[in-house]
Amino acid sequence: MFVNANKGDFPPEEYRVDPHNVTGDDIEKLITLIRKNAGETEIDLLLKNRLPLLSLTSSFFSTGHHRSWIIPQARIKPSGFTNGPGLRPDYLFAGENSDGVTWWVVDLKSPKDTLYKENGDGRIVETDKLRNAISQVDDYITYCTKHQGSIRNTLELTSFSSPYGIIIMGREAELKRDLRKQERKAQFNRRTHTIQIRTFDAFVREVEFHSKCSYKLPFLTKLYKSLFVIDELTHHDRWFIDEDLQIPTSAQLHGLYRISCQLTYMMVQPIHLICINNQTQNLYILAGQSEDIEFQITPTGEVL
Repeated sequence: MFVNANKGDFPPEEYRVDPHNVTGDDIEKLITLIRKNAGETEIDLLLKNRLPLLSLTSSFFSTGHHRSWIIPQARIKPSGFTNGPGLRPDYLFAGENSDGVTWWVVDLKSPKDTLYKENGDGRIVETDKLRNAISQVDDYITYCTKHQGSIRNTLELTSFSSPYGIIIMGREAELKRDLRKQERKAQFNRRTHTIQIRTFDAFVREVEFHSKCSYKLPFLTKLYKSLFVIDELTHHDRWFIDEDLQIPTSAQLHGLYRISCQLTYMMVQPIHLICINNQTQNLYILAGQSEDIEFQITPTGEVL
């Protein structure tokens, strides 16, 4: 968070979701549901209970890698309305990147839903299901934009603004069987920047890719051991290791991995030095194009 940021610039901490909490079991369950063409209700139930999975949809708009929040539906309805009950999108998200906080609504359909069809004239057009989804998300965006002042007051936010929309629906196999459908979707996404259509296959790819940056997944434990536990190194490797080498704690390694991912993958900044300070036992990181970024991670994992 920027030092001059106001508390109200960000959603309440109670809605914050950590994408690093995605587990291998989460991914397996999601893929199983998609493969069996589960319905909307079943998909929604999994993601509602495993919000870290859902938070990775933020990557479709290149945001959320700093922090992300998911606001429950019941809390986005402004109180005191006399012009109807209002609308409730499936999910209201907030994602933060270097440009600030971006908002969007997510509408989940089913992987078995068809996106496009050929009409009587031989043209590729949206199915009724997709056309209704686009109309619905457009209504959500219009509603949130019109009543953003009330939403800001209700959620105690000053940064809420007109959201973007994303529809997750269907499978890529449909598009691969007819390239005209693939081009139709690509044209829509290029033309309509406020609403994007993504398949469940694309969603799974994003989940799998970004979950590999998580320090909590099991394969990283093995990586830590192979890199830092001297007892597991062969005698051929020991010659270059200083006998006084300080081994980072598990908490420091967790913090190091997350910071390294953000520096190199998100911010595209080089890392020049990583070492343990013999006096403080803090893990020191020197980074940045001009070596102007410094971090210290205490043995308990606190980032200074």
